[in-house]
Amino acid sequence: NCGNSSLILSSTAEMNEKVQLWKNYWTPAKIKEVKRNITKSGEKYGFTEYAGDNVQFHDSGCVTFPILGTAAKQEDKLAFDPDRSKRRAIYEDIKEVFNDYIVFVGGSSSFDMAPAPYNKAYALAKYCEARGIKHDEVVYVGDDYGPCGNDESVYLSDFNYIKIVIVRSYAIRSGLFLCDFGGGIYFQGSRRGNTRYRSFVGIYCDGK
Repeated sequence: NCGNSSLILSSTAEMNEKVQLWKNYWTPAKIKEVKRNITKSGEKYGFTEYAGDNVQFHDSGCVTFPILGTAAKQEDKLAFDPDRSKRRAIYEDIKEVFNDYIVFVGGSSSFDMAPAPYNKAYALAKYCEARGIKHDEVVYVGDDYGPCGNDESVYLSDFNYIKIVIVRSYAIRSGLFLCDFGGGIYFQGSRRGNTRYRSFVGIYCDGK
């Protein structure tokens, strides 16, 4: 209805205004400080050769520390740290260096950082507060709820959530069926309770 449309338009205008404000976040002094800290952290752990730059700044105020560089090949990035063990080993140190940011382990070869206190649970809570929505009326969908993941804050919050798992050449076994396929996505769902994943929500296959 018209009321909902105006709410969406208002929210979009509000968002654009805030994005514009964040574009002014990266002052020359702040850029210099972040670059210095990333370079020092990289040198400490032997990350000194980069394809492209060793830092990426975003208009949102977020920053990425791409350990292999901004221009690294996709296959090199995917092979660098697929189980995240390399980055989790130094995560606490990176957090300490960038203590005014919320630090996430991003993708398979980078650290992503957002100015504190901004994370996904914080954003959801603010959205609900502004619109009078109860937390138990929200279902969040994400794929990175593990330690250091960018959805972890939601996992640790009181919001309901659904976990998306990317599947490549795996057999998914459920109590009722076994499904083999070359790639796709399946969903695990949870409402808050004693069991985190107590319902198999659905499955999607890339194949025909």
